[in-house]
Amino acid sequence: MKKINANSLLTTLAHNEVKRKALIKVGDCASCIQTVNDAWLDKEESFSPHNHVDGEELYYFLEGEGLMTIDDTEYKVGQSDCILVQKGEYHSLKNLSSKKLRWISVRTKFK
Repeated sequence: MKKINANSLLTTLAHNEVKRKALIKVGDCASCIQTVNDAWLDKEESFSPHNHVDGEELYYFLEGEGLMTIDDTEYKVGQSDCILVQKGEYHSLKNLSSKKLRWISVRTKFK
């Protein structure tokens, strides 16, 4: 068992703009889960398109409003929306709101 309090974790950067607190890091789990992050973009921030060829990524949005692009399709996202980005899909995210866009991300890796 492992208990983690996000308030005690350091904030790190991913994709130049995404702030995150790594709730679960690579090696913490014996399963296919790579990472679990409490992540956010501040007002008007975004991250560039990228993909994962070795797994999937799930986004569960907690607050704010954003625009997620997966391959060539745009999706407005906000509180309680869940997006599963599948292997190889290019994805990017832009904060559309005047406040923080915050989500939980779960990254997996295929065995």
